[in-house]
Amino acid sequence: MAAKVTIATFDHTLDLDAAWPITISLVPNGRSRFTFHCVPNYTPARFAEVVCYAKDGTTPIFGGLLLQRHVEGFGFGSVPSVCEVECVDFSAYLDWCFVTLTYTTDPTLQDVLDDLVAALPAGYGPITLDATDYSGVTLAAFTWTNKRASDALRELCDRTGLVVTVSPLKVLGLAALGATPAPPVGGITDAVPNCRELTWEDAPTPPITTVKLLCGTGFVDRTETWTANGSDRSWAFPCPLMVRWYAVYVDSALFIIPETGVGATLTIDFAIATITQNVGETTYVNGTVITGLFTEIFPFLVTSTSGASPEIQEVRERPDVFEVAQGQEIADGLRAQLGGSPRTLHITSLDDGWAPGQSLVVDLTGRDVDATCLVTEVDITLVSASFWTYDVTAVTP
Repeated sequence: MAAKVTIATFDHTLDLDAAWPITISLVPNGRSRFTFHCVPNYTPARFAEVVCYAKDGTTPIFGGLLLQRHVEGFGFGSVPSVCEVECVDFSAYLDWCFVTLTYTTDPTLQDVLDDLVAALPAGYGPITLDATDYSGVTLAAFTWTNKRASDALRELCDRTGLVVTVSPLKVLGLAALGATPAPPVGGITDAVPNCRELTWEDAPTPPITTVKLLCGTGFVDRTETWTANGSDRSWAFPCPLMVRWYAVYVDSALFIIPETGVGATLTIDFAIATITQNVGETTYVNGTVITGLFTEIFPFLVTSTSGASPEIQEVRERPDVFEVAQGQEIADGLRAQLGGSPRTLHITSLDDGWAPGQSLVVDLTGRDVDATCLVTEVDITLVSASFWTYDVTAVTP
């Protein structure tokens, strides 16, 4: 068997011109790319689906769309043409559609992924969800309104610490970083180097200790409902920034119109975002429904900090986020991503099977590296059908 490339399901391996570079760049949470040149006078159709198989001819390592073509002659006035092709992986489909999803109670990650995949256009293949059980991850309630599907998945990654994968067979999944080992058996060590070269450099920036997220924009009219359970005397409303309260109802009866935020038996405290039944009043009986109508003004601020010193801050804006709990999950996730200052390793290897997200043990005394690293990017050059080189980027913890 030998490496194979299909274009629109047909084998076009022989239509790739090996005299030009044939490369694959694999990245997590991004757009992996496959570039090649065609033999003279062959120009494939734009947006055709392309799959590149490994050296065994059966294992797909890249699947995507023929996104861009560049055609030119070999020289001025020449008749034969050569077509340079750039393909982007199937996750590009997620850039081209928008989803609207609302969760009034805390959904599981499984709920959200099922709904998101169901909302994708059928013409995309279809894209299916992998068999992983995501029901063990619970998210704070939120709403997406006409949100780009790729941005929605990036938000899920920020909130969960997982990374998006879309396989060459159009299977969507969220994977844990470092869950699978890199191909060199035993890693890269003094005894068994398992690579042609390894270099590294320090991160150019220090670790972020505090992330501040400015959430929302404009004004939103809200209705919030609480149900008394016989003991609670205080209820939290979702956002501490209000323009004004319109009204508060108790069991559908108008109770107060609190221009000042204080009613006869209820106190609204904007500083701590709560509405509280005053001391001395009889506790509401079980099942009493309290309804508040109000207008929120944005943005509001959520903060995630490690408490480390010196404090190094990162401030970002998320005008699409209108829920405090949702914003907090995003801020916590970003701090986890930005809270390190890893060294970046560059590795040249001949081993097959490298992929982003893999874990790699590196223990080289002479290079002063002893860590389990995370593979972040893999660039493959197809030198010939049976000889490929892998330029791997990995980071230390």
